[in-house]
Amino acid sequence: TNTQFDLETIEIMYEAAREKTQNELGDTENFKTDLVSEIDRITRQERKLLQTFTSELIDETLYKEEASRLKKEKSQFENTLSKYSQSHGNRLATLELTKKVFTDCNRAISEFSSSSPERKREIIETLLWNFAVKDEKVLKINYKPAYEVMANAPKTGDLNSMLPIRDSNPNDFLQREASYH
Repeated sequence: TNTQFDLETIEIMYEAAREKTQNELGDTENFKTDLVSEIDRITRQERKLLQTFTSELIDETLYKEEASRLKKEKSQFENTLSKYSQSHGNRLATLELTKKVFTDCNRAISEFSSSSPERKREIIETLLWNFAVKDEKVLKINYKPAYEVMANAPKTGDLNSMLPIRDSNPNDFLQREASYH
């Protein structure tokens, strides 16, 4: 049995995911901009506080309390910005790699049967982690992680059977695993 995806379907799925990711990254940029603005606001407040203190308009105790509060607040925003940037890092690159896995696998399936023995070996090395053959029979196959998912996918080729029906809001914390239908 083999699982082969139509190249047009792969491209349509990729374009839809890329557009969705770009929209989400746009929201991410707005959030990051807001965080940077808050950090800048606190930095300005710190400068004003220092000017007020050096002008002797407030006493040292009040200065230290306010400086400590502003430092904590700024640190929280900086930590949030750092964590958010790391978690939303390079999603488009991951999407490109996912598309490459599907197109490479699709190409390998169609190319394998008509290839020379050397090219077949190259294809196998690309797709498989560990491959053992004895007396012209396959003894053991361990797929590389990216291809394991495809190897375990339903062999019907029906995209609907591969994607479970889920709630309409997949980002909802209370996402149900089973459909209401």
